[in-house]
Amino acid sequence: MTADQFDQVQAEILRRKGMQKYSGVGLFSSIIKCGECGSWYGAKVWHSNDKYRKVIYRCNNEYADGSKYETPHINEDELKELFIKAANELFSEREEILANTKVMMEMVCETDSLDRDLQDSITELNIISEQMQIAIAVNSRVALDQDEYEKRYAELTARYEKSKAKYDDIAEQIESKKAKRELFKGFIRTLEKQDGLMEDFDAGIWSSLVQEVIVKTKDDIRFIFKNGFEVRV
Repeated sequence: MTADQFDQVQAEILRRKGMQKYSGVGLFSSIIKCGECGSWYGAKVWHSNDKYRKVIYRCNNEYADGSKYETPHINEDELKELFIKAANELFSEREEILANTKVMMEMVCETDSLDRDLQDSITELNIISEQMQIAIAVNSRVALDQDEYEKRYAELTARYEKSKAKYDDIAEQIESKKAKRELFKGFIRTLEKQDGLMEDFDAGIWSSLVQEVIVKTKDDIRFIFKNGFEVRV
């Protein structure tokens, strides 16, 4: 595995951690979404014990409350064919999409202001931590009113916890943007490497390009790519 591939895998792991539920079964798990209820499609096996065995994907919530959804099931071969069609729409406009994606990446994934906020937050945490240490040291050497000391220390603790929560939030935003940048970079690399249109399904290209697939009807299946571009097939 190359360094680029490793970064892309780590970004995909972070993306999937943000989902309500992730099922690691198969290449298409936690990618296909029901256009009716918003739940994920899951793999179901038809005729598991005979020669007509077939794996299809269907909304996990269908039949859960006794109702049947309008959104259709889809099998892997159909999904692969539709992906080739959708991906080729990207490849046919490769240069324009590449240029737009690079601009979008810099806008969406910029972390300079967050990095400054993080450093300010670290400084604030260090100041409060030092004040807490001083309070402990003084209390150990000087006979203080313990009620006043406890009150002061509780105030410092509350300030520290509030600042730590702020720090954690900023750090999480930065990591999210970094992960998104890696997804953008993987998308860009795939488009740059693609010479012409795609004829056969490629799992690597699928993983690099596809954010999710929304199934509405048999004639309305939408591929959402990792640069935000949407293709209806």
